[in-house]
Amino acid sequence: SYGGKLDVTKDTLISSKNYKKALEYSTGFTGLNIDYGIVPFKSFAIKPGVGIGWGSLELETYQTENNFDWDGFKSQSDQNNFINRAESSFIFVKPNISFEYALTNYLLIRANASYAMTFGYDWKYNNTATLNNVPDDLNSNGMQIQIGVFVGLFNF
Repeated sequence: SYGGKLDVTKDTLISSKNYKKALEYSTGFTGLNIDYGIVPFKSFAIKPGVGIGWGSLELETYQTENNFDWDGFKSQSDQNNFINRAESSFIFVKPNISFEYALTNYLLIRANASYAMTFGYDWKYNNTATLNNVPDDLNSNGMQIQIGVFVGLFNF
């Protein structure tokens, strides 16, 4: 499982009151990855593979007064204080390739590149309504690059 979130906020003035407008974009992936290891020489491995699974994409927009009193909290929004949520689940296929070099039995360097291709979006608006006409480019497709050092505690 892995995912990410991006928040963007902006202060604005409406009817002489300070408001905060915000956009939150988040996505998450859960699935299975299968790799095949090729060892062209000692301590070095090339591992092509593919990941498959499911995920979610959520987009929230909201606007709220910077200071708010509990007595104003209610189940319906008004024109100046609101929250809107669009969300969808999807399936993904993610081909990848890793290059690994074992420095010692307990220390490994890895570089990985992959590209997530997502399908089957089923958009909902505020958890209750079907959301239609969502642009196709609002998705979780994208390139991922990782570089890391792995330290092992045990060698079996």
